[in-house]
Amino acid sequence: MDKQEFFQSYMDHWGITDVLLDCYVDLLTMDMMKRINDDKTRMEFFKELLSSHHIKCQEQQNFEDEIRQLEEEIRELITAERKQKKK
Repeated sequence: MDKQEFFQSYMDHWGITDVLLDCYVDLLTMDMMKRINDDKTRMEFFKELLSSHHIKCQEQQNFEDEIRQLEEEIRELITAERKQKKK
């Protein structure tokens, strides 16, 4: 197992997504930079990123749910059409 496979398995095991990893990198970057106009603490920034990530996950779930619903409706229409043809 090379380093990338190990790192990916570690991320998968702990449920670390690329978005959360990006958040962590952003936090490290913020820590290294001296911001002149620092209105937010790092924790507030991280919470904002997590909230944004959660919203994106919810939107994705809603989209997937709509697709499943449409697929089910199509199956029902096809089944009804086949029954109609048999009559």
